[in-house]
Amino acid sequence: TLQKAKLDAMHAWAITLEGAGGPGALGPRLGQQSAVGSPQFEKFEAGQNYYLRTGEKIESLASNTPNREYESFTRNTLRLIGAAIGMPYEFMVMDFSTGSYASQRMALLQTHKRLRSYQMWLTRRFLQRVWNWQIAKAIKSGKLAQAPADPTGVSEWYKVDWIYPEFGWADPHREAQKALLEYRMGTNTFSMMAKERGRDPEELLSEKGRDIAKAHAIAQDVNKETGLALTWKDFIEGGGAPGTAATNNGAVEGERRISAPLENE
Repeated sequence: TLQKAKLDAMHAWAITLEGAGGPGALGPRLGQQSAVGSPQFEKFEAGQNYYLRTGEKIESLASNTPNREYESFTRNTLRLIGAAIGMPYEFMVMDFSTGSYASQRMALLQTHKRLRSYQMWLTRRFLQRVWNWQIAKAIKSGKLAQAPADPTGVSEWYKVDWIYPEFGWADPHREAQKALLEYRMGTNTFSMMAKERGRDPEELLSEKGRDIAKAHAIAQDVNKETGLALTWKDFIEGGGAPGTAATNNGAVEGERRISAPLENE
């Protein structure tokens, strides 16, 4: 490829004479003399035309690389590189325009697996050491109290729960359905799902609790003004008529759950 660019920039051409015995038969040109049997080179300024003699023909010396096979050759090379480092070709070139949904999903899963291994390596190799250093330093200086001990009496000052950034998916709706099914089957927990989305479980529950409390207070104010029977579920979940809340299976709950105390909801 570099040689082609170089030759194209030089505009190199070869002039041959049909039926001639060799380059020397071309004769001198532009006042330049050369030994018989040696190649003759001539230089023309940009924009000039050169008219061939009778029997002469011209042929470009530019390389035919890259040719029609260059794209497939490059693609296969990148696939080999991706396989060596565990990264799909689609992610390396950021091209998801080809392939089926299943193949794209497999590419994303493989990418997620590889990136998560890098994140775990970074955490264990560097971040955990920084944590141990800072926490030990703070406990030693008195800025932090002594950490609790495990049942065997060993201090747990070095323990920390690392939460990695969320990894986006090609079909968030399908992933949400999968998470809900795993949660109902008991194969996944709320804490695990929150961490997979880059959130702290306790912070997420606290935020959700505050949202419910605000929605409950607003529902009571609106009910006093309008005479409706709204609950916090109409603001948080929605999906039904005022005073009713959609259940997980899509049905609409009636007055039985609406009239129940908030703490039983």
